[in-house]
Amino acid sequence: MSRPRPDRRPSHGRPHCLAADTRGSSVVEAALVMPVLLFMVLGAIDAGRVLWVRNTLQYAVESAARCAAIDSNSCATTSAIQSHAAAMATGLGVAASAFTVSSPGCGEMVAVTYTYTGGISSAINFQPTFTVSACHP
Repeated sequence: MSRPRPDRRPSHGRPHCLAADTRGSSVVEAALVMPVLLFMVLGAIDAGRVLWVRNTLQYAVESAARCAAIDSNSCATTSAIQSHAAAMATGLGVAASAFTVSSPGCGEMVAVTYTYTGGISSAINFQPTFTVSACHP
């Protein structure tokens, strides 16, 4: 006489009860949890990219303000300062015309306004706008 398999109860002529069958439950649990987990991981990656964009913009305006205040050869004109700032904003593709140059009381000031688009941020309609400025005496 054969013994019943441990994962099934003997049916004794009754149809197999689906409520007691736990096979495949891990697949259903994974299907419910995976989209939330994936959204959280992609959100964390995108949050890191937002911080990187903000840091890159800050570096670009600080470098351009310093160049305008110190290096009178390569940053003598407004367009040269703007080009320097755009070159320092590597990976963002910010146009040189987006940078503004002025000379307030603090010295040479460079500013930029940039709207971040991309990644999961655009999927949830979150597009932060950064206004970054730096002044160098």
